[in-house]
Amino acid sequence: MVMSNRTIAFILSAFVAATAAADDLIVTAASVSPSSVLPSAPVWISCDIRNTTDHAVALPTKYIIEFTPPKGEPFLAWQVTSFVAPLPEAYELQPALQAGETRVIDFPTGSQLDDGIFDDKRLWQPGTWSFRVILSSELRSDRLERVPWSGLMGAGFVTRPLLVTPMIRLTVEEPAGIDAEAWKALRSLPSFGTLDSPKSGDIAKQFWDKYRTSRYAPYFGVFAARYIKRAGGDDRFKLAQDIYERVIALDRDGVLSDSLRFGPAFDKALDARDMENLGTAVRKTSDARAALEPIVAQAKHELTRVQARNEIRKLKSPDELEGILRDVRGGPLTMR
Repeated sequence: MVMSNRTIAFILSAFVAATAAADDLIVTAASVSPSSVLPSAPVWISCDIRNTTDHAVALPTKYIIEFTPPKGEPFLAWQVTSFVAPLPEAYELQPALQAGETRVIDFPTGSQLDDGIFDDKRLWQPGTWSFRVILSSELRSDRLERVPWSGLMGAGFVTRPLLVTPMIRLTVEEPAGIDAEAWKALRSLPSFGTLDSPKSGDIAKQFWDKYRTSRYAPYFGVFAARYIKRAGGDDRFKLAQDIYERVIALDRDGVLSDSLRFGPAFDKALDARDMENLGTAVRKTSDARAALEPIVAQAKHELTRVQARNEIRKLKSPDELEGILRDVRGGPLTMR
């Protein structure tokens, strides 16, 4: 019996996936949100990863995504500059998974239109797609240009089995109505990056005003708000904030809402690192803690919760702040 290349690739992939499932970590569940999306719009991918050993194991730090189109052969998505993308840095700051522990990780495929995997225009084809995420700290794009991911271990390019998710389904919709009009306008631009360009940002505002009822509107709104803040004016920050609040209301899939809703809290955490004097440092740290702690309960995405926990851990107590400032200034401090 003669096997096709596709059959051979499927057998190899299944073997690698089974091997990975028998190793230190396994993916017990995987999903995408939303599961049906307009062309070029980002999605969130979520995985439940379990440590099956009796010892602590670190999470992988990189990933690739293999897509199977509605018709055709599987391929690796090109993520702007590489096949390989890093998991968000926030996960690297977490401790290793303890024996028997299951941890949820989720991450967006991009923060705007035509970003991340959807920079690969092959993924704009309407229909039902299948994909799986392959994770490993040893992934490198140049190796994947030489051998398929299923052959990396056999070729000696990785030393540990790859962590492979179950197959995930994603529908890419054919835009209709106002979405089709907005999509046509987007396709007429020199690049989607034009919407976030200082020179052409007014186009984003025009799109925001014209296609307000489109599901693309939240992305137009974010670009429009950035343009307004850059353009100047005494009321620019209020105008931008008004747009952000409307974007959150329109963001039915919750792709953008966490970052917009909780952005001010992370700004406070950053501001708390500026230690002008002890009194100011204590106040800023208290404000940051009060803003960050509710995020752990309120955020939709685990990534946002992890980022909040990481920032909370960085905040210092009044005694620690006093010690840091004393070391810097070399003398006793007062609460000014």
